[in-house]
Amino acid sequence: MASQHGILFLIALLLCGCLQSDEDTGTDTADTSTDKAATGDQPFAGVVPPAFIKVTITDWNNQHVDLGELRGDQPALVVFIGATCPYCAAFLELIAEHWATFEGRLVFMIISLDDSTTTKLQHLRNKFPFTFYIDNREILAEKYGYIGQVPYTVFINRHGKLIRREVGFTEENGPIFLRLFEEVIADDTPL
Repeated sequence: MASQHGILFLIALLLCGCLQSDEDTGTDTADTSTDKAATGDQPFAGVVPPAFIKVTITDWNNQHVDLGELRGDQPALVVFIGATCPYCAAFLELIAEHWATFEGRLVFMIISLDDSTTTKLQHLRNKFPFTFYIDNREILAEKYGYIGQVPYTVFINRHGKLIRREVGFTEENGPIFLRLFEEVIADDTPL
């Protein structure tokens, strides 16, 4: 009976996000937080910083980009993805579909946890209108409290305050995420 509960738990995890495999060790990490995709205010674990992290990161062309300069004083979403994750691809489809609505009002920082030479990432690069950044060692992801499941989205308001995080995505949650995009744009909570 206990093994059935374990199997059901794993299936539930996979319903709204993908486990991101550590290619160096071949192990998977599972979601150990209480966060659920688009279900309300999300408490931050003690490891999540209260403010936007200004860091230089590499884009898919191996060019260094200062994420602080990229964000400027606009609200932003930092979205960590896995190139082979179907939920990430669906989330990217939603962003691309509504790109014109949010362009200039919300900065999307799409950060792949895969190497820039991954064939699947190259496919995504050609399909979507935005730049992908690379964090294949998961250094930045860990600073934002990444828990091993993608997509992992951090919402940052115009003042640089982290106001929310979401784990996973399903197409049914698309309208909820669009509302959350508008909420992060409107949020004026100071640091």
